[in-house]
Amino acid sequence: MGRYPHHHRIGMIAGLFVLLVSQFPVFSNAESTSPFQTTVPVGGSPLFIQNVGQFAEPVRFKVWGTSGELFLTDDALWFVVNERLEEDAAGLHRLGQRAMEEGWREQPRRAVALKLSFPGANLHPTLEPSGRLETSVNYFIGNDPAQWRTNVPVWSGVRYRDLYPDIDLEIAAEGGQVVPRLVARPGADLDAVRLRVEGANSIELLPSPAGGRGAGGEGLLLTTAAGDFTLPLLQVVAPDGSPLLVSGEGPVVRANEITAPFAAASPPLPSSARGGLLYATFLGRSGSDCSFAIAADGSGAAYVTGYTNSSNFPTTPGAFDPTYNGSSDAFVVKLNPSGSGLLYATFLGGSDGDYGEAIAVDGSGAAYVTGHTFSSNFPTTPGAFDTTHNGGEEDAFVVRLSPSGSGLTYATFLGGSDWDYGEAIAVDGSGAAYVTGYTESSDFPTTPGAFDRTHNGYADAFVVMLNASGSSLTYATFLGGSSKDWSHAIAVDGSGAAYVTGYTESSDFPTTSGAFDTTYNGGSVDTFVVKFSFLTRIYLPLVLRDYLTYFEGPWEVEPNNTYLEANGPLRSGRDYYGYPNDEKDYFSICVRRSGTITIDLSNHTGQGVQLQLFYQSLANRVAYDLDPPYRVTYNGQPGRYYIYLYTAGGYNQTTPYTLRATFPE
Repeated sequence: MGRYPHHHRIGMIAGLFVLLVSQFPVFSNAESTSPFQTTVPVGGSPLFIQNVGQFAEPVRFKVWGTSGELFLTDDALWFVVNERLEEDAAGLHRLGQRAMEEGWREQPRRAVALKLSFPGANLHPTLEPSGRLETSVNYFIGNDPAQWRTNVPVWSGVRYRDLYPDIDLEIAAEGGQVVPRLVARPGADLDAVRLRVEGANSIELLPSPAGGRGAGGEGLLLTTAAGDFTLPLLQVVAPDGSPLLVSGEGPVVRANEITAPFAAASPPLPSSARGGLLYATFLGRSGSDCSFAIAADGSGAAYVTGYTNSSNFPTTPGAFDPTYNGSSDAFVVKLNPSGSGLLYATFLGGSDGDYGEAIAVDGSGAAYVTGHTFSSNFPTTPGAFDTTHNGGEEDAFVVRLSPSGSGLTYATFLGGSDWDYGEAIAVDGSGAAYVTGYTESSDFPTTPGAFDRTHNGYADAFVVMLNASGSSLTYATFLGGSSKDWSHAIAVDGSGAAYVTGYTESSDFPTTSGAFDTTYNGGSVDTFVVKFSFLTRIYLPLVLRDYLTYFEGPWEVEPNNTYLEANGPLRSGRDYYGYPNDEKDYFSICVRRSGTITIDLSNHTGQGVQLQLFYQSLANRVAYDLDPPYRVTYNGQPGRYYIYLYTAGGYNQTTPYTLRATFPE
C-alpha cells in the first residue's frame, strides 16, 4: 500500500494531470496489457475515489492510477481501455511535452468498455471502503459552485461484502498495483463463483508456468476492438489473509463465462517462511524497546504500540513526531502487510515517561492508542476532552492518529488527581472509543447516570466511552469493590455493548443475579468479566430513556452538515421540517429492535436530491432513493442509523420539506 506522507489536494491543476495520464496510459513491453496495470509513480498507489455526486450513478468508486479507467458499481467492475499508442512507455514524457508545448493532438484511438460481473452473486452487496487516505480530491466542474465537490473521500481499497454467501470480493491497492481477491470464510462454497466478461471479442486462458491449461492459468487473454488485454485470475485467501488452495480442475472458459476463475497457485510465501511463519522482525534501536499491543487492519497491515528509551528508534518522514522527547516515549508503528517496511513510525510523548499500552484501528485505518504518562506536556489537541495534566503522578491518555500517522485527530488526558492508567481500547463503527484501565483518583471523571460514580477502594477499574471527536465523555463509570480492582481488556459489539475483563481483590466486587459465579472464591485475586448494557442504551433508547435526549424539532437545526452534527435521535412516526438551503442535512435515529425502517421525504423542491440511509457509520450505506416520491425501506437490526439528505442545487426554497422516519422505537 503506498504512503502519502503529506496532505495532498488534487484540484483544478492536478485535475489536468489526471486527464493527461488517462489519455496517455503506460503500457508494458508485452504484446498485451492489463486494465489492473497502474500508471502511478514508483512508491505511489492507486486511489479509490468515492462518488459523492461528482460521478453519475450507479458508480460508487472510481480508481485513479490504472492504465485505463476503472469504475466500481454495486453489481460489476467496469474498465474503459484505449487502443495502444504506437510509441512505447519511454515516449510518454515526449508525448506529454508535445501536447503541452506544441499544441499537438493525439491521433484518434479506439476504446472499449469491459464489464466484469459475477453470475448468481448478490446484486446489492455492501461496498465497504478501507484505508482512508489523507489525500483530498476536489472536482470543480462547470461554473456552478453547487455542482462542485470538495474534500472527496479517497481510500486504498474497497470490499464487496457477501458477494456470495461467506465470500467477499476485495479490490485493493498493494505494491502500487490493483489486486483483486476473494476472501472466503469457513463454509464458503467456492464452486458457486463464476466470472462473466462482456465487451471482449474472445477470451482465452493463459497457461500457467507450472502446468497446462487444464491445471489452471496465470490469467485471461482478452481480444477486443482496442487490442489485446490480460486479466488476472482471482487470488483466494482466508479472512486472516493467508492463501487458500482451491481444489478442482481449475478455470474453464465457456463463451464469456469462466468457472473457477481462481489463480493457478497461491501467492508464494516468503523464502524464509517456516511452518507458517510469514514474517518476523525486530523493532527498536540502541536502548530498551518494549511493545505492549498490536492490531491489524483489513489489508494485513500491523499497528504496534509500546514504549522506548532509544533516541534513535526508527521513525519515518512525515510522521507526527520523529524526535525523541524524554526519559521514555510511547511509539506507534504501522508495518506493511509483508512486514518488510514501516508505513509510518512516530514517537508519542512529552519530556517525561510515556507508555503506550493498547491500540485499536478503525475501518479508515486510523489508530487509537491509550496508555499512561508522567509528562505534563504530553501532546494534546484543541477541543479535546481534557488538555491539562491533572496533577497526579500519571494520567491516562487517549489518542487518535490520522490514517497516515502524520498527525493527531485528537489527543486527551484522562484522569484525576492521583494515578490513572489506560490499559485497553476498542472502537465502534461510529468512531467512538471505549477505554478501560484502573485509577486511584477519587475525582476521576464520571458522567451523570453512570453505573457507579463513587470511588470504592484503593484502586478501581474504570470504563469510559469517548465520542467520535474526542471532545467529551459519552459515558464514564467506576467499577470495583472496597479493595483493589484492575481492568485490562475491553471489546465492543455491533450494538455498542462493552465487554470488560480484569482481576480484583474485592470480595464485594459487584455481580449480577443469575451470573455464572457471584461469590468471591478466596484466592489472592479473582478474574471478572462484565458486560455493560448501559452503552447499548445509548443506541437503544427504550431500554433507558433517562439517558437519551431526543431531538424534538419539529424544525431542522443547523449546522447538521456532517453525521457528527446530525439532528437526532428523531422520534418514530413524527414529522420534521426543514428548508433545502445547503448541500447536506444529516439526521439520526436509534432503533431498539430488529424490524422495518421506513424513511419518507416529501415536498422537497430542490434539485439532484438523494435520500440515503447508513448504519452506524458512513462506511455502511444500506438503502437510498434518488427519485420522488423519496422513500427508503430497510429491514434492519438494532443500533444507530444516519439519514443523509443531499441536495445538489435549487436552494433557498420557500416551501419546507417534510421528513418522517418510522422504525421500532
